[in-house]
Amino acid sequence: MPTTFLAFDYGTKRTGLAVGNDLLCTTQAIPAISTAQIQAADGQIVLDTLLPIISSWKVKHLVFGAPLDADAQETNLSKRIKRLGNQLGNALALPVSFADERYSSSEADRLLREHHPAGKKFNQKKIDLRDSIAAQLILQAYFSENRTK
Repeated sequence: MPTTFLAFDYGTKRTGLAVGNDLLCTTQAIPAISTAQIQAADGQIVLDTLLPIISSWKVKHLVFGAPLDADAQETNLSKRIKRLGNQLGNALALPVSFADERYSSSEADRLLREHHPAGKKFNQKKIDLRDSIAAQLILQAYFSENRTK
């Protein structure tokens, strides 16, 4: 039976989301959400937006992209993301994993530019899409790394 994963590309303003399953290792970007919809200004987690997503996709595992520095060491942001991921995992009673996401946003930008007409500016919809494509890349990397184990 495949397990459905929900991946997060956490940002200070927006968080990209992607879902996938571990049987075929398929992934799909889904609409990004405002980071305030999962974490309040005081650091408390907010579940109102995530619960319907988790329920409708039957999510059983969370994966967070956590950026490492050039020496593959944790950054302040990756520590913050790990705290949030663990809080969400505990609140939802779901396992949580973390994946290095150093280049996911720049790779998402590259993919969008390949399919974006030259000379056109990115609008908000494409920016939101970039965040979710980054989450999709994080989940693909997670599947690739864990498939060989």
